[in-house]
Order: sequence, then C-alpha cells, then structure tokens
Amino acid sequence: MRVLIAASILLVGCNSVTLKSNEATVGGSVSKPDGNGPFPALVLLHGCGGPQPGNALWAAELNKWGYVTIEIDSFVRRGVKEICTDLKRVTVSERVVDAYAALDYLQTLAPVEKDRIGVMGWSYGAMVVPSRFTPSPGKAPAGGTRNRTGRMLVPSPGLTNIWRPPSTT
Repeated sequence: MRVLIAASILLVGCNSVTLKSNEATVGGSVSKPDGNGPFPALVLLHGCGGPQPGNALWAAELNKWGYVTIEIDSFVRRGVKEICTDLKRVTVSERVVDAYAALDYLQTLAPVEKDRIGVMGWSYGAMVVPSRFTPSPGKAPAGGTRNRTGRMLVPSPGLTNIWRPPSTT
C-alpha cells in the first residue's frame, strides 16, 4: 500500500498528515516528544463518535512518556460525523486499513523506532485493534504488505496505574 503524505517529514510539535487508505483518504495528527529520538510510536484510533478531546489529551500524555503518536480521523474525509447509530458507514475492515496506512507512515519517520510501533484505540477504535489488526502467521494483514509490526494496547480507567512509560535506560 502506498501512503500519500501531505505534510513535512520533519516533525515539530504537531503536524497534520493526509494518508491514502485503499480508495479513501484519511487525516491524522502527528506529535512527538521533545528530543531527537528514536522513539516508540502509537497509532491512535478514535471511537464511533469520531475524535474526542480526550484522545488529544492521551496523545499529549503519551508524548510526555516518550512516544510519537499519530491520531487518525477515519471519518471527516469520508464525509461521516459519527457511526454509533450505523457501524456500516465506516467498517472495521476500513478502519484496519486506516491503521496500517498510519503504521506505514510512522515507519518513514526518522525519529520513530521502526520495530516499536503499536496501536491504541478507544471504544469502536478498541474493537478494531484486536479484531483484525494482528494477522495470522505467514499471512499479509488486511490491505497489507510486508514487514508489518504492531502491538496492541486498549486503554482502560486503570491503565495509568499498571502501564508505565518506556524505560529511558
């Protein structure tokens, strides 16, 4: 899958990117911690109501913990505001391809550790993560090509008590 990038590769603060996801175009916001890296990274997937303010708060916290983040908006460029009332408007399969487009993009960024990229989702985004993101051994993932990496993380209210930032040593 080819990724169309409509933003500078240089990351300073938060940048908007445009990614090709099969026949659709999705937007995203990339942010990074202070410093030159390399850093682990996370693809952030919103719920059925679209991006929410809490997602950006998580991105900021994850940046403080030393992660590059890309927060994907799977709806706005598809002309969709929400899918809570009709999950067929943007399917799990489409969201999986969106996540892989973001993963492919992150792998092109110099400050990202290519083998330390994960996926984190809320609500409907959390359904996307375990349902289809992890391919069967030896098979290409949905919409996918070679050399895919990814770890899953589904946040919960107690997450900050049990999940710590990566070690800096």
